[in-house]
Amino acid sequence: MCPTCLAPTVVTAGMAQPMRRESSRRDLTQELFAAAAASLLSRRLMANGRTIMQNSPAAKVALAHIEAWSHHDWDKTRAMLAPDVHALITSTQREIGTNEFKGIDKYMALKMRAASLVEPESVQVLGTVGDEDTALTLVTFRIAMGANGSLVTMARSCLYLLDENKKIKDERDSFFVLSQAASEEG
Repeated sequence: MCPTCLAPTVVTAGMAQPMRRESSRRDLTQELFAAAAASLLSRRLMANGRTIMQNSPAAKVALAHIEAWSHHDWDKTRAMLAPDVHALITSTQREIGTNEFKGIDKYMALKMRAASLVEPESVQVLGTVGDEDTALTLVTFRIAMGANGSLVTMARSCLYLLDENKKIKDERDSFFVLSQAASEEG
């Protein structure tokens, strides 16, 4: 809480700022999500002797991959994958479920199907950190997974592991539908 105005606060780059009172629950959730990511991702971190940074080699690959699939550049998306790419997709929301698969052809078939549901130009990267071979991204996008195919806002964290050729060898995705949860509660 902001001690002056008694409004909820968010911490961005180490500074507390009052949140807008007029925000809807969905906007508030997205604002908190973005503020937390910005706070964590605004500095270099050290973990197990490795420097983790936003512009690392793995972070650059992760961002290029997001750019490729979100703009339906399927040749570039495919070229960034290792032949034996492994992916695990999960969510705590039962309607999304869990899926695991291996291989470029299976990966591309599922990625193309899922990306066709994403609203064009709606992908927003909230943050990315990484090192030489591992990256973690946090994005939101609008996707047609609501009632009767309506658009909802989804948050996605994705952990990438690159092989020795800087190709995506392993991808771990976790999803959460933000706007659906907000609309059900309020």
